Amino acid sequence: MENNKIGIEEIKKILPEEWESKAREMGALLRSRVIKVATELLVLILLYVTSGKSIGGTSAILKTSEKIKMNKNAVYERLLKSERWVKWLNENIRRRAGLISERPDWLQYKRVLACDVTEEESVDAERTGWHLHYMMDIFTLEAAEIKLTDEKTGEKLSNFEEMGWNDIIIGDRAYGTLKSIEYALSREMKGQISENQKFYAKYVIVATSLTESADKILELYRLRWQIELLFKRLKSIFNLDELKAKNPESVRVWFYCKLLLATICESLDNIGRFSPDSQFSLTTSQQVE
Repeated sequence: MENNKIGIEEIKKILPEEWESKAREMGALLRSRVIKVATELLVLILLYVTSGKSIGGTSAILKTSEKIKMNKNAVYERLLKSERWVKWLNENIRRRAGLISERPDWLQYKRVLACDVTEEESVDAERTGWHLHYMMDIFTLEAAEIKLTDEKTGEKLSNFEEMGWNDIIIGDRAYGTLKSIEYALSREMKGQISENQKFYAKYVIVATSLTESADKILELYRLRWQIELLFKRLKSIFNLDELKAKNPESVRVWFYCKLLLATICESLDNIGRFSPDSQFSLTTSQQVE
């Protein structure tokens, strides 16, 4: 593609068939004199996590366009209302592209949640340090919980509250402490993995309360690396650490929108339409054409 730029029409080719109707169904696209169709809303979201880089920056760029002009408050409100839709897009684009592992039948209706933390730094004058604690369903990529804390708060299961009795939790060795295990069990969970991995010769040690076979447990553990790869891609390629938000609602939206950008790029790459060496670029002029 000319100038290594991907237009919005190319992106629309990888979206699920019902992506536009879902925008209205999930409350992302309401009656508005500015954002009238799902395509415009999608461009607003991608602009936010690329050229816009912040709500204020996105608003400033939109004000230079001929068709869409939005102030900071309007951009913020529209992004917040788009959270469910963006989550839905992430899961269904990845399913369509074959980028999500299918749930094994033996799990039945159990959720399998991987947890991890990444260090972030706000881009304000203070350069404040933060820890972004993230717990996601490894078969849908939906976030079960996202929590932003100061940099002094370490990795522990007690950072998370959205655990159900039928959930299986997968974490690395930092979550394998007695306090974390006791916390998980105190929430009356029937399934819990708190992994303490050490290499002794050819062996991998996994601490678990599951009663399934070792093959099945290790099958789940291998899927835990999805969250490690997710953080790595988002930080190294998509600048997740350019954190502009501080309240929980804004952090969730920022994360999901960044994840959507990564999902779109990975899906395009998967079908040979996008080179990982090319710079992803989406301009306002492309959006209004």
